[in-house]
Amino acid sequence: MEGARLSFTALLFFIAVATACGVSVNHVQRFSAAGSEYGHAADSLIETALVTHIDADSERLLNQGFPSEGYVSADTRRELYRKHEDVLDLVGTLEELRQHDAALLHQYFDA
Repeated sequence: MEGARLSFTALLFFIAVATACGVSVNHVQRFSAAGSEYGHAADSLIETALVTHIDADSERLLNQGFPSEGYVSADTRRELYRKHEDVLDLVGTLEELRQHDAALLHQYFDA
């Protein structure tokens, strides 16, 4: 009886493995290509967000009264930079996300 149970279990295992392996190579290739495209698109999107955010912050800085001759006192410069520290934090976070995304998605789908 135990031998029959063992062979029935082995048969069920074989059926499960055969069913799970029913994914065609074409499906895997399409999935990999879609993942790779997503990785590249996400990288481009994050890079565009970085550049846009930096450009917008630069525009705000310029509109806050930098004199046309370019001279700003050290205290004024420190105050302006302090107001815009959150931009540096966000840019750092986005760059970390971009590097993480590139490292994982590209490694996974482009391998």
